Amino acid sequence: MRKLEDLIIYQDEQFYAAFPSVVARPDGEVLVAFRRAPERRRFGAPGCTHADPNSYLVLVRSRDLGHSWSAEPELIYAHPFGGSQDPCLLELDDGTLLVASYAWMLLPEEGVGRAESHSLHQVFGWKFTFLDGYLMRSYDAGRTWEGPILL
Repeated sequence: MRKLEDLIIYQDEQFYAAFPSVVARPDGEVLVAFRRAPERRRFGAPGCTHADPNSYLVLVRSRDLGHSWSAEPELIYAHPFGGSQDPCLLELDDGTLLVASYAWMLLPEEGVGRAESHSLHQVFGWKFTFLDGYLMRSYDAGRTWEGPILL
């Protein structure tokens, strides 16, 4: 195997896109799911965090074997209480798409309350707690999604 070229699949200076997962469908379409979060360095943050409270799951499509990609990502899921992370995209034999993910919730500075007994994570002085894993499911090539199904 040898590399043929470098391609930019998605880029927007307002967002930090990370953790891609790829599925090549039998009809030739290629899907890339990823996590998208605000690019906080534009606003003075010291860096990007894996547990961004505003991150959500999206996907882009290519119908020409990866030469061109949809310009605007399609939303898979935005968790209502925290940031979704690391979408793991899988296509089953019957064409069903699954996305496994998990979420972190940003905690208030004045205390962590109930979260003290759960998994705590701290980045750039922000405190987070783990919100559980979940699955999203699509029967129509990722155009609509069902879920979340909690794990």
